[in-house]
Amino acid sequence: MVKQFLTVGDRFLGLYEKWLIKPAQIVLNSLMTLFILYSVFMRYVLNKAPTWSEELTRYIMVWAALLGMGIASRYNKHIGLSELVVKLWGRWTNTIHTIGDILSALFWLLVFITGISMTIMVAPQRSPSMNLPMWIAYLAVPLGGIFAVIELVFVALKRVNARRESRS
Repeated sequence: MVKQFLTVGDRFLGLYEKWLIKPAQIVLNSLMTLFILYSVFMRYVLNKAPTWSEELTRYIMVWAALLGMGIASRYNKHIGLSELVVKLWGRWTNTIHTIGDILSALFWLLVFITGISMTIMVAPQRSPSMNLPMWIAYLAVPLGGIFAVIELVFVALKRVNARRESRS
């Protein structure tokens, strides 16, 4: 039953990553690069700096970072001290990583909950340069948080299942 759940979940998360997150990352990072290049060209060549480019680039960067957080956690590519954990904990390393994943999931759950209230709170506000609704920028926080929670819970379940299977 657990193995079946993990297989279906792995397939779903793989499709989610392949068809939603990776294309979104490509588009967001490409747009961010283009807007920065445009801004630099306008500022230093034509001496007419656009007022909107810095703000839009900042929002795009936040969206890209928060959407990519879950995937980074899934592949254990987030900032960590893995080698130190292996040396300090030895055979307990897998348990420590699982506890770390669970604590990270709890943190991202808190980010998700707080992000919802922040998004609701700023809904009537508009951004200074572009006059965009601020909820668009803030929506990245709860979405990134819940995606990270899903990925981290799945990673922790896979670790626990792999450990159980290795004992059997």
